[in-house]
Amino acid sequence: MIYLMILTSVIIGVAGQLLMKQGVSKIGQFSEGVIPFLFKAVTSPWVIIGLTAYGAGTVIWLLILSKVDVSFAYPMLSLGYIFLLIFAAFFLGEHISIIRILGVLLITLGVVLITRS
Repeated sequence: MIYLMILTSVIIGVAGQLLMKQGVSKIGQFSEGVIPFLFKAVTSPWVIIGLTAYGAGTVIWLLILSKVDVSFAYPMLSLGYIFLLIFAAFFLGEHISIIRILGVLLITLGVVLITRS
């Protein structure tokens, strides 16, 4: 059950990141200043939904922390790197280099080792 909770938290967090990226991509870079950019960002539906998703993932994370050691749970967050790499390529059309793929494979190995402890 705890693994399902961790997976849910990670995926919801990744979804939040992707939604926020989509929102700020539609706004553009903050060339006109930080304050106007932040105003546009916090009023963007994409960013608002992304922040809400990220918040929901955080609530689930609090439940996880109440059940397991943080030294076990926290490394599991690195699963987010795996999902983000895949989803960014699929949903945002980002180019994923072989170096990034190798890096994610190393992270995956680390998570597997932690789950065996």
